[in-house]
Amino acid sequence: MPPSKRKALFHIVGAVVVAWWLVLMGIWIHRDIDESPQASEIKGERAALHHLQRDWFEIYLEGRKVGYAMNQISPLENALLIQEEIVLNLTLMGQSSGMRSLTRAVVDPDFSLQNFLFTVTSGVVTFQVSGQVEGHVLHVQTGEGGDQEQFTLQLGGPVMIGAGLSHYFRGRRLAPGQSFAFSLFDPSAMSRRQVKIRVAEKTQVKINGIPYPAYRLDMRMFDQDLSFWVDEQGALLQEEGFMGLRLVKSSGAEATKGMGEGEGVDFYELAAISVEPKLSRPRSIRQLTVRLKGIRPSALDQAAVNQGRQRLSGDVLEIVQEKTPLEAGYRLPYTAVSERMSPYLEPELTIQSEHPLILEKAREIAAGEKDPVQAGRRLMQWVHFNVKKRPVASVPSALEVLKRRVGDCNEHAALLTALLRALRIPARVCAGLVYTKGRFYYHAWVEAYVGTWISLDPTLNQMPVDATHIKLTQGAMEKQVDLIALMGNLQLDVMDYAHDSPP
Repeated sequence: MPPSKRKALFHIVGAVVVAWWLVLMGIWIHRDIDESPQASEIKGERAALHHLQRDWFEIYLEGRKVGYAMNQISPLENALLIQEEIVLNLTLMGQSSGMRSLTRAVVDPDFSLQNFLFTVTSGVVTFQVSGQVEGHVLHVQTGEGGDQEQFTLQLGGPVMIGAGLSHYFRGRRLAPGQSFAFSLFDPSAMSRRQVKIRVAEKTQVKINGIPYPAYRLDMRMFDQDLSFWVDEQGALLQEEGFMGLRLVKSSGAEATKGMGEGEGVDFYELAAISVEPKLSRPRSIRQLTVRLKGIRPSALDQAAVNQGRQRLSGDVLEIVQEKTPLEAGYRLPYTAVSERMSPYLEPELTIQSEHPLILEKAREIAAGEKDPVQAGRRLMQWVHFNVKKRPVASVPSALEVLKRRVGDCNEHAALLTALLRALRIPARVCAGLVYTKGRFYYHAWVEAYVGTWISLDPTLNQMPVDATHIKLTQGAMEKQVDLIALMGNLQLDVMDYAHDSPP
């Protein structure tokens, strides 16, 4: 196979896998306390924190050290300051990719959030978001300097943010059978979720061969089982769950040592789904029928899975490649804006479609074209040929991609969606699976409304996309993280497929 062809295949897997991982890591370290009786009982203990506390952890994937985390909490005059750093050195499609996230949050003595700053950096790509709480409204700001974008988020009540289980359970008496209610807030996805944690048993856990008396606590989230262990004083010792990830208590001297030495487990490969029989010429497959196994039907986003080019009957999913219309159903700009279509035209936290740089680039590429089909194709091809395809461990931001011109499929999809909306073409990000090299990989692409919805993949330069693109959800990060419920569980049986032309 020619080198250029190998490179094209090498880079089609989406960075959505890493983005979901970052969200989950943020949830592991930040646990928000709901207003349950158990939470109320310990507010006094939190208010009694009078000195700096710092915890270090080593992060392992399938037994190989891939990073570390440090979080600390310190008192201010009438508040608490939480600071956290997570460093990961990942293997993505055979390449080493580093990621560093920093979180700073100021909270009330009862841990109600006042403000926060969250930054994640991977190579040349940086995503930054900050927030200030006023009443029950969170004022959010992304970017830096003159490239700042502002949004508001209705909270519906106080937002609680913690510094990890070592601070939540420290000093609290535990007993098997106890349960705790939590509201989780993650700044990378701007999402809040309710979960319950149960004290399962009093046991023993070994760290570096040394046994520690401990309590095991269990939590189920995204249809994934997570367990963690705290010592008799409530300090976090270890966490396990989600595709072999493991967090282990350490020291500042040891946590940063020996990270990413040698060949490691490729996270993309770990999340991929093998199928039989192998599919020939996947880019020209126009019809595909698969059976979905290993998951509950309720784990699927029915509104996304069973629409348009896809039909779900029981556990059997059929995907048929749509036809590109010869003529669009309207001329630009799209003006028949309804309540249903409005979200696909508006800017979002990471889809900055009204930023001057995005608007200017979209108009430059379209060059006055009024047919949304032709304009959409021009935008897709521009993203395909001008954004370098490289695995990036970061939160995708359209504006950052436009400036840096590098990223994986999620970066390509975010930028194309922003450019389409800038021209007033309704557009949305899709996330799911795509077939290549004998397996299905998690991937992201775009759908645009041109009188009918049509799919575009700027990573593969396809319009419409081939039928091996299986849409599992649509929307930004707060929707995409739901696919964690499928990862490691979803299995596929290929029942039938057909090409658009003979070989």
